Amino acid sequence: TAQHNTSNLSTIEDMQAFMEKFPELRSQSHNVSKHVAIMGELARLVDVCSLMDVSQFEQELACADDHNAHWRELMEKLNSNT
Repeated sequence: TAQHNTSNLSTIEDMQAFMEKFPELRSQSHNVSKHVAIMGELARLVDVCSLMDVSQFEQELACADDHNAHWRELMEKLNSNT
């Protein structure tokens, strides 16, 4: 398996197999780190751009017919700094 425990390295062959897989494990670790960094940046952008609020407002526009309330909320959002 890809997950070797060092306590399972009881023979030279086990150690050789572990070392042969080490570059693969390092590569997988690097890929995980990149993905975590990307997800962190996406989460930051969602927060900075208030995309959850925008999404909620879009859903309200699509599902309700209160045009006056929608207009007021849109103007509030456009005039706010957040």
